[in-house]
Amino acid sequence: MLKLQNLRNDATPYYFAVDIAMIVLVVVNLCWIVFDWVFAVPWVQSLLTWLYPPFVEFYGSTVHPNFYNIDLVFVAIFLTEFCAGWLLCAVKKRYDRWWFYPIFHWYDLLGCIPVGSFRFLRVLRLVSILVRLQRLGVIDLSNTALFQFFARYYRILVEEISDRVVVNVLEGVQEEVREGSPLQDRIVHEVLLPRQQVVAAEIVYRLEHTLQSLMRVHQPAVRRYIENLMVRAMEDNPELKLIGKLPILGDVVNHQLDSAVGDIVASVVESLVDDLSSQEFSALVENTVGTSLGQLTDEDPRDEGIDTLEVVDKVIELVKDQVKVQRWKEQV
Repeated sequence: MLKLQNLRNDATPYYFAVDIAMIVLVVVNLCWIVFDWVFAVPWVQSLLTWLYPPFVEFYGSTVHPNFYNIDLVFVAIFLTEFCAGWLLCAVKKRYDRWWFYPIFHWYDLLGCIPVGSFRFLRVLRLVSILVRLQRLGVIDLSNTALFQFFARYYRILVEEISDRVVVNVLEGVQEEVREGSPLQDRIVHEVLLPRQQVVAAEIVYRLEHTLQSLMRVHQPAVRRYIENLMVRAMEDNPELKLIGKLPILGDVVNHQLDSAVGDIVASVVESLVDDLSSQEFSALVENTVGTSLGQLTDEDPRDEGIDTLEVVDKVIELVKDQVKVQRWKEQV
C-alpha cells in the first residue's frame, strides 16, 4: 500500500520516482536474465516453438545472441544511478568520508559487473530500495507473508549472532578473573567507591521500606516477641526477683514493670524504623558501606576457604547459560 503523503519535502518525490524506476528496471532485468538462461534449454525452446514459433524465431535470432550487449544497457543505467547517488551523498555529506558510499553500497557496484553470478547481486539493490521506502513510510510491507517470513529468520539470525558475541565476551571476562587480573580492585575503586553515597542511599531505602513493611504486617507478632524476651529477662534478673518478694505490692510492681518495659521497647523499635531515613542513620550506613568496600580488596587470612572470584566465575557461568537459551524456539 502506497502512502504518498509521507513524501516529506520537494526533493523526496523525485527520489521516489527514481526508486520506482530502478525497481522496475531491476525486476525486468532479473526476469529477463532468468528467462534467457532457461531459453538455452533445448526442451524449453521446443515447448515455446510449439506454443508460439514467431517469438522463438525472433528471440533466438535477435535477442539471445546479443544478451551481453543488451545487459550492458542495463549496467550503464545502473552505473549512472550509482554515480549520481554517490555524487549526491558527497555533496550533502551523508557519510564522514566521500569514499564511504561505494563501501556501504558494495552490492550496487558488484551487481554492475556483467559476469555470471554477480548479476544476481542486483536483487540486493531491489531489497535496499524497498527497505528505504519502508523506512520512509511510503510503503508498508510489514503485514505481508514474505516480509514476516524474512523478518522472523532475520530476528533468529540476529539473536544467534548476538548470543555468540555476548558468550565470547563473558568467556573473556572469565579468563581474566581466573588468571587473577585486577578486575576486582578496579570494580571496587572505579565503580563502587566513587558511587559510595548512591550505594548507601539504596541500602537505606531498601532497608527502610523492608522494615516498615514488616512492621505494618507483623507488628503484633513483633510486639509479642519483644514482650516475651523482656519478661524472660526480667524473670532472670535478681533485683526484680527481690521486688517480687515484697509483700502485697511485689507482684503488682513486677506486672507494671513488665508492661511498661514492653511498651517502651516496642515504641523504641517502631521509632527506630521510622527514623531509618534520618541523616544520622544515612551517615552511619554510608560509613559502614565505605569501610566494607575498602576491605573488599584486603586479604584476610580468615577467608582462606572463601574464594570471591570463584563466586564471580559461577555467576558469569550462569549468565552464559541464560544467554545460550534460544528464545526464538520458545516463540515457535
